[in-house]
Amino acid sequence: MEQAVRDGIIKVNPAQVTPTWFADAGVQVHVLRRIAGHGSLTTTQRYLHPDVHKITAAGAALSAHFNVLRAPRSLPSPIVMTR
Repeated sequence: MEQAVRDGIIKVNPAQVTPTWFADAGVQVHVLRRIAGHGSLTTTQRYLHPDVHKITAAGAALSAHFNVLRAPRSLPSPIVMTR
C-alpha cells in the first residue's frame, strides 16, 4: 500500500465512488438511492463524499441566496391619479 501511494496509484472501489459522481452531476439523493438499490437513504448517504470544492461552492450558493433575501426591496412607485 505504501508503495502504491508513493507511485501515485490510488485504488478506487467503483461501488463507493460512483454515487458521489452521480451526486456531483446533480442527481438527487432519493433518485440515487433507487439507482444504487439501497433500501435506506442513510445507506446511500454513507457513500457520498463531496470534495472540499463542492462543500465550499454549496456554502457560497447558500450565502448568495441569503444575500438576495436580505437585499432591500424598493417600494412600488406611488400611483398618481389626475383628473
